[in-house]
Amino acid sequence: MIRSMTGFGKAQLSLERGTIIIDIRALNSKQLDVNMKIPLFLREQESEIRNMLSSTLERGKIDVLIQLKNSGIKSSSEVNTEMVLQHFEKLREVKDRLSLSNDVLFSEIMKMPDVFGDAENKIDDAEWDLIRKSIQEALESADDFRRNEGAGLKTELVSRVESIEHHLESISRFEDERIQAIRLRLKSKIDELLRQDSGSTERFEEEM
Repeated sequence: MIRSMTGFGKAQLSLERGTIIIDIRALNSKQLDVNMKIPLFLREQESEIRNMLSSTLERGKIDVLIQLKNSGIKSSSEVNTEMVLQHFEKLREVKDRLSLSNDVLFSEIMKMPDVFGDAENKIDDAEWDLIRKSIQEALESADDFRRNEGAGLKTELVSRVESIEHHLESISRFEDERIQAIRLRLKSKIDELLRQDSGSTERFEEEM
């Protein structure tokens, strides 16, 4: 079955830690080129996610975005200071350009995922199993998109081939006339060259 190289898939899952949103976008590429942005708590599963992508989509430029939208209810885990500082450094230039205060920037940073401690950055087997199923759902959605696009491409290609075959039949009757016209044109040029310089063969051979 023909598949398009373009595909889009999305899935969403509600967990105790918040809502997991999975977006997958596939574009044209000769080989598999995967770019992933995933929460810190899924880093240990990154290799498995890549295997899922390669086995389902096989090739293409694949962008994967997995986001955690926090429910607003935080556990008693400690703040991940290192992550807060990383976010602050990355957003410092934006803060200066927009003339934001440190308080406003800090407030926004604390709403970001991965700023709380280890308890927030680990998942158990049951939670990962649910997330894995949602990732597979998004992958299958993207693959369905590719198949549907491929069916449309097949229809278009078949239509164009049939059109070419039809026109080949309609122009075949002009072939004898075309050959005769080319023959007469060449003969006319050769005769003209021979009249201009009967002793020169170089120009004659060039025209031939």
